[in-house]
Amino acid sequence: MNIPVVDKTLPKAVIPIIKKVSRVVKKPTQSVQSAAASVKQQTLSTRLLSLMQRSRIARYSTTILLVLLVSVLSIISYRALVGRNNPLPQQVSQDLRFSPLVIPTSVADYATSNYRLATSEEGTDILSYDIAVPEGILVSVSQYPQPAQFTDIPEYEDRFLGNVINKYETVQSASGVVHLGRLTTGDTQRQVGVIIDRGLLVFMNPEAELDPQQWRDLADNLELQR
Repeated sequence: MNIPVVDKTLPKAVIPIIKKVSRVVKKPTQSVQSAAASVKQQTLSTRLLSLMQRSRIARYSTTILLVLLVSVLSIISYRALVGRNNPLPQQVSQDLRFSPLVIPTSVADYATSNYRLATSEEGTDILSYDIAVPEGILVSVSQYPQPAQFTDIPEYEDRFLGNVINKYETVQSASGVVHLGRLTTGDTQRQVGVIIDRGLLVFMNPEAELDPQQWRDLADNLELQR
């Protein structure tokens, strides 16, 4: 019996159709692969950008923390230094309601003592103390906040210096101008140095006269104690 032979060769008319179908199937596959690659690349770029931003933020945060730390340490060091150089007794410092001109304890040539705090009838704080200058002369200092008249009335300061202090000379210093005058008490006149600066009115009465250079040296060593 003859067994029919099956021809496995595709008809020529079918081959072009199969090729077209194959091309149609391959195209979407390539597009999907391309899209997936693009998404993957974008994801990697996003992650990289996020890491860079985090790194930048971390650097900024570290810098800010270092600046804050240095600032805090500087403030602590400054306060410690000021505290050591503050000649005012603790109770006087606590009760005083203005920043006075004083000589820091770090200045060895000038010795200060006998700090007193009083209050006027108007309620104004008056700080008094003594300074021993290098020549051994004792200078009594009294100071208080500048009265309003010195700023409210333009000519008041000149009248005060001319009529009350009897000013005869001025000395320039780091703490302001020292106006030298002579206060009359009965038949005697005593030298006085006055500073009208930094919101203060400072009277300095030496037990013996000081020359202009001594006044300058004394005033140069005065510092505002905050």
